[in-house]
Amino acid sequence: MMFDHRLILLATPNQIGVLDWRPGHMHWLGEFAGNANGLAAFHRIIVKHAHLPVLLVVDTVDEDYRSEIMPHVQGRARDELLARKLKQVFRNARFTGAWLQKRETTGRRDDRYLLTALTDTDWLMPWLSVLHREHVPLSGITPLAQACQHMLGKLRIQEPHTLLACRLNSSLRLSYYHEGMLRFSRLIGGDTPTQLPGNAADEIAKTQLYLTGQRILPREARLHVLLLDPSGQLDSAQAQLNADPAFSTRLIDLSSLGRALRIPDNFLAATPEVAPLAAIAGEAIQLNLAPPELLQRHTEFRWRRSLHAAA
Repeated sequence: MMFDHRLILLATPNQIGVLDWRPGHMHWLGEFAGNANGLAAFHRIIVKHAHLPVLLVVDTVDEDYRSEIMPHVQGRARDELLARKLKQVFRNARFTGAWLQKRETTGRRDDRYLLTALTDTDWLMPWLSVLHREHVPLSGITPLAQACQHMLGKLRIQEPHTLLACRLNSSLRLSYYHEGMLRFSRLIGGDTPTQLPGNAADEIAKTQLYLTGQRILPREARLHVLLLDPSGQLDSAQAQLNADPAFSTRLIDLSSLGRALRIPDNFLAATPEVAPLAAIAGEAIQLNLAPPELLQRHTEFRWRRSLHAAA
């Protein structure tokens, strides 16, 4: 059990939050602003827990998602194919990842990938510098929409076309999942007036049009919209969306979410951002955006752990 103990970080361009997690137990260590005082406080926390592996979840508007179908190859040939495609699609972006989601069942039986990149990471580098300086074993960097996928899985969402409208830290994230797998996500920042239900409903409708136009969402598909907003400001968008036959909409209440994730209601109400972090904490990382050099210490950590277990 001790080897499952880890820190889960939620990083935005303004702050970073830290969750101390192990199976059956979690403790919110706080949020730290992206300034000198916040970095110093974050450094103190990391020094105290530097022996633990860390997963970094990022929530930013500076991200890009592309679906690509590529020939089915394996081993080194696949690594080279993906490296070329990522460089072609995202140019010189350092933080990129490719997730093999499925294999086509017809024709050449090609592979379908979700390619993802962080297009601006200047704001992330000070936090990564702290982790690097303290030799922290970083297991990966993954987008918040990926963490939310595991949250939907634990809620047992069955609809094939799902749009999660999740409001955290005064921003609205809209993420589309097909058959339970992430296909697209966008973040509407806190400076956009999405607190009004009409504006949120309009953003959801715009996202549906985009997904249809890009042929990510079939034209005839009905989009199942899930509204998650601990502040309750999205609640009244439900009726507006349900008036349109293209949508079916329901609210995710915190008590149901808490039961699915085994989080006490009062803890979840006080720190709702722990929900996606707790959901992904014990899962394999399907979409890892960290370049290999940042994962070296975690590889060494796993080797040490294996030797310790063998001994």
